[in-house]
Amino acid sequence: MKRTLVCAMVCFSVLTPAARGELKVGVIDLLKASEKYIKTADLEDEFDTLRQQFKQERQRRQEEIERMVRALEEQFKPGTPDYETREKELLVKKAEFDLYSEREETALQSRFSRSLKSIFDDIRNMAGVVAEERGLDLVLVADQRPTEEIVNPAAMRQYIAMQRVIYHNPALEITDEVINRLNAGYKTLAPQTPGGAAPPAPAGTAGPTEDGESRGGG
Repeated sequence: MKRTLVCAMVCFSVLTPAARGELKVGVIDLLKASEKYIKTADLEDEFDTLRQQFKQERQRRQEEIERMVRALEEQFKPGTPDYETREKELLVKKAEFDLYSEREETALQSRFSRSLKSIFDDIRNMAGVVAEERGLDLVLVADQRPTEEIVNPAAMRQYIAMQRVIYHNPALEITDEVINRLNAGYKTLAPQTPGGAAPPAPAGTAGPTEDGESRGGG
């Protein structure tokens, strides 16, 4: 009986953690990883530029409509053929303006959404690479505590409800390694990208979805 028990203990000791039902867990601060990833700032700058270009074009079109309104009121007499012709042209221009504004706003939001997803995909895939190298079975998200006091009770309840990990040993952290490896790969690729555009994702990560939306026009 004793011999059997010893053999069973020896066999159990050589089993892998997974075979014994044990999980090796890592933890990542997703918010920190996103903020410290250089690609995030580059994509935000790109989006801000596109947003500014959209605002300028929208303002140009708005001013053109205002000039047409003033011309209609000052130069043409209501009820005349010329007035009716110019009035129809103005209505068409306003419809084109509304269509342009809605279409471009939707395109910008869609592009920004895809950019956010590409950042998350990069972080997730690099976390997977690090996890495999460390032999981790699971990576949990544990965001940092807010640096400023939350005074709004509703906001505090929302913050508490969003917490996914209450406590973890700092030794389980893989955040800094993921950030460093993402940025190292991104910096390597950046000089090879002409025109200052955001380079593709580092090796081991998923690149952003290509933007097929048209710009400008209308």
